[in-house]
Amino acid sequence: MQVTDIQIEHEIRRRMEEEGAELYSPHSEQERFHRCAAPIRGIFTGNQFGKTYAGAMETFWHVAKTHPYLPPITEGAVNARACCVDFPTTQKVLIPTFQKLIPRRLLKGGSWEKAWSEKERTITFTSDYPILGGTIELMSYDQGRKRYQGAVRHLIWEDEEAPQDIHLENIARTLTVPDPKIILTMTPIEPSMWIVTEIFERAPYDENIVIFTGNSKDNPYVNPKSLEIFINSIKDPAERAARLSGEPMWRVGRIYKNYGGPNRLEWFQIPPDWPRVVAIDTHRTKETAVVFAAWSPFGELYCYEEIWVGGPVKRIAARIRQKLGSQMVHLWLIDPSSDVDEKTQNTTSIFQKFSENFPDVLKWNNDPNTVWQQIEEVRDYIQVVPETGFPKLYVMNEACPITDWQLEHYTTKPKNKADAVRYKPEPIKVKEDFCDAVRAIIDAGPVRRMAYSRRAPRNEDRFDMGGYE
Repeated sequence: MQVTDIQIEHEIRRRMEEEGAELYSPHSEQERFHRCAAPIRGIFTGNQFGKTYAGAMETFWHVAKTHPYLPPITEGAVNARACCVDFPTTQKVLIPTFQKLIPRRLLKGGSWEKAWSEKERTITFTSDYPILGGTIELMSYDQGRKRYQGAVRHLIWEDEEAPQDIHLENIARTLTVPDPKIILTMTPIEPSMWIVTEIFERAPYDENIVIFTGNSKDNPYVNPKSLEIFINSIKDPAERAARLSGEPMWRVGRIYKNYGGPNRLEWFQIPPDWPRVVAIDTHRTKETAVVFAAWSPFGELYCYEEIWVGGPVKRIAARIRQKLGSQMVHLWLIDPSSDVDEKTQNTTSIFQKFSENFPDVLKWNNDPNTVWQQIEEVRDYIQVVPETGFPKLYVMNEACPITDWQLEHYTTKPKNKADAVRYKPEPIKVKEDFCDAVRAIIDAGPVRRMAYSRRAPRNEDRFDMGGYE
């Protein structure tokens, strides 16, 4: 029997409405996300990038055990949870998306009507091997934290930002799963502080978290003219950047915006007579940051080594000595917050323990009223001086990668709706340890004066230290 054009068109429409997963062809940026095996993956992109559909496909593939890039999470049934802002969004976005992409033959009873439970808000898949009756539970954040407790889930997908308590409850559901998957998809317009500190700023240090950013233009199916009209209708440049490229709005509040290429240097041997400073930002519960820096005869600061290590003071002190070798240190600085009890049976403070190893260590100025004044000093050193064409702060970025990263990403806390009227810029207190150490070194006037007192004629090649006496 000859197939008519109408029948072909009808079959194409049916497949688009009921078997969208088999027609899905991810664009290059979506494919990068799908290939990633990290336990926590975030797609934080502009509008119409395709992040929601990518999240739905990732959830479906794992439950149906048809993932084209990753192995099955478990040999048994995969139970997943897909979450969004509220129940109306579940009805308007999540349910229609899964209806369109899940082939009916993979559902319980071979139909949506038999597979979907309105009461449980759950999609049940076929019990045939290898799917074995996997499920996708649809939930919304307005249900509250208690509704998120109890059940074990192999995969959690949070579409748009979840309240932190619900996010933590979701993670708790995966603690007994050997290969858990947490997926976050959102456009970072006004993210909460926990998204900033626990996801964005933590990802570069944590191999378990991978962030994918992307531009709305990455989606080949987006109408360029419509996108242009939409973006141009947004007055706030920060929101415009977030909606187009996924650039987090608070990154517009970068504190050291001018930090970049001119401040980065390849490693070279610091001359022995340059005054050296070691600044220690120590903590009881996380890694201690140590910056090794030296002042040139021209009043420029060079950060040439770093340490980021946890453990007892004895171990950290040994690492510092190993790094220094025979180098002489002119000034030792430490965060004043180290002069507190460790809340253990031994009441010796961290500061006292460091003093036993480095008797000359001094507490740097940590007066909150002078923080922005000190930040302005650092900004002054980062800026290229018009008269010389060079800045006054340099980081040997291969030897000091964390210092380099933190100076570039140091930002103010995002403005939330609650404090929009009385908003006061304040640095984010996370991953700022090396920034604090650099700020303390620049604020340390005595060593600077020591450097100035040793001025010498500038060489023709400012970094050719062979002629320096």
